[in-house]
Amino acid sequence: MMITEKTKAESCFADDEIYLYRFDESFTAEDVMAFKELGRLKYYGDFARPLFCVCLRDGTFFKGVQGARECRVIFPKGATEGDINRFEQRINNLFSTRSGFDGKEIA
Repeated sequence: MMITEKTKAESCFADDEIYLYRFDESFTAEDVMAFKELGRLKYYGDFARPLFCVCLRDGTFFKGVQGARECRVIFPKGATEGDINRFEQRINNLFSTRSGFDGKEIA
């Protein structure tokens, strides 16, 4: 599994750093549980569409639905392009051993 697309999400505030990320595969229960390696995971598996939320130590927050290929990521105020790139690399590295990730950057 790897990130294939990133789109800046609309927000009420001009300086918000909120992005929608698309992946090449849907999130499985195993994928969701792997997010524990990144930060505090809250998983609502009993919902009709199981929801997950992850909060990283640096304040980055992301959420998505098991079975979907997208997630919404909210970066803390003042996040730099470098912070965003490090997040993306951490996500890709998390899944690289299982998916044969080739190390190419997203567009």
